[in-house]
Amino acid sequence: GYITSWGIFQAYYQETLLKGVSPSSIAWIGSIQYVLIFLPGLIVGWLFDLGYFYSVFIPSSIALVVATFLIGQCMQYWHFLLCQRFATGLVAGGIFGSSNPVIAHWFKKKHASALGYMTVSSLLGGTIIPIIIKNLLPCVGFPWTMRILGFIHLVMCGICNTTVKPCLPPVKVKGGLWNLTAFKDPLFTIYCISSFIIFLGIYTGMFLLS
Repeated sequence: GYITSWGIFQAYYQETLLKGVSPSSIAWIGSIQYVLIFLPGLIVGWLFDLGYFYSVFIPSSIALVVATFLIGQCMQYWHFLLCQRFATGLVAGGIFGSSNPVIAHWFKKKHASALGYMTVSSLLGGTIIPIIIKNLLPCVGFPWTMRILGFIHLVMCGICNTTVKPCLPPVKVKGGLWNLTAFKDPLFTIYCISSFIIFLGIYTGMFLLS
């Protein structure tokens, strides 16, 4: 839910930290950050199948905490581009892309229900985090708000790294990284195209609400 909390950051940056920057330019920070949640999945999913879950999940968790602390020190537009747009987006993609397949391992029969619960928990985080930020900003300021979020990430990522694990052995991926043979299945191809179109607009309203 942290990435989908961008609306509160957009409003605060426009009013306070990045007054001289256009709202459109500020929005690029959050939009690219959102894109980068899904983009690493092209590689992370392949690494997961090969058994490199912890090799992605642990470094991504550490990097998310570090990036959150660094955002609190940002003062200029390009600082936010590096720390919040690229760093946070990529490591969030590493966490999302490596943890999502674990659900398929543990919930084979009730996979859809498990994914639904995961989505609800993400939406819950996207509701709670803006409330936390909105209440902390006037009390402790932006740097300490981000530090507190960093500590929250540290605790949550620590719990996840000690409890989340695959239950199936690694598999040898046929065809290498860019294996396009799956698209020979018409149903799978239609599913991918439909998902792409849906995700173009599914989070737009939630993304902009502060």
